[in-house]
Amino acid sequence: MWFSEEATPSQLSSYSSDIAKYISQSLSDEDRFCLLTDYYTPSSDFSFPGTVFHKKNRRFQKKWLESFKWLVYSPSVDGAFCRCCALFAKGDNLGRFVTAPYKNWNNATTDMGVHQTLKYHTEAMKSADDFTSIMKEEKMDIKCQLDSNAEKQILINRQVLTSVMKTVLFCGKQGLALRGDNDDGVLKEENHSNFNELLKFRIGSVDEVLEKHLATCKPNATYVSKTAQNNVTNITGEQIRDSILSKVENARHFSLLADEATDSGNWEQLAVVLRFVDDKEEVH
Repeated sequence: MWFSEEATPSQLSSYSSDIAKYISQSLSDEDRFCLLTDYYTPSSDFSFPGTVFHKKNRRFQKKWLESFKWLVYSPSVDGAFCRCCALFAKGDNLGRFVTAPYKNWNNATTDMGVHQTLKYHTEAMKSADDFTSIMKEEKMDIKCQLDSNAEKQILINRQVLTSVMKTVLFCGKQGLALRGDNDDGVLKEENHSNFNELLKFRIGSVDEVLEKHLATCKPNATYVSKTAQNNVTNITGEQIRDSILSKVENARHFSLLADEATDSGNWEQLAVVLRFVDDKEEVH
């Protein structure tokens, strides 16, 4: 690594939280979290090495750590780093403060001020804050957030479909037609089909989930279209048919009557009637 000639193993072992030893390394989340929150801080009596600039001896100033909260000092290489950029910055030619230690103590204040205005620094600071919050369990990571939002949306969709299905079933039980000959399934004032009026009644009876859904959903995801109504009707019909067949298969006796007729549209209609006796000797 770039600092291996300057820092001996004994020096590095003395500063386990020295960020220089981790530059360009593959780090675990725990390592990153430690470097962000438990980084090396020089003691009050630490003696910073001096470097000659223009015949004047310059050295790192501990007050800079107070002025620039992102700044950390590396004793193993006598250099400064931005701990957020060193761990999260992305891009090419990142250079000083990031992949290489900053050592120009003669212009330090100016260069540090410039660094914190750079775009990649701002983005790295945001990433570091989010990462720290996640590790402290103050905020779910993005994958968990997406999973949680998806789960909430699924629950809302199920509640909406429950309202729609109950409305369709109500019409079926009462022998009411769902809609007229010109019904697009969208709630409109001029649409007075049984299905639409019952949905309006549900909303008026404080079905807040259905009301919010219909007010905010996309036109192709209302769940109240003719197609949705037909799907609910077909599924319900299949459930009823399977339930009847199950009872017939277990019946003591049953009979089957089939009759065919042609309707006004010249389509052949086959009616099938099942009659069976259950275990209680009741006829259905």
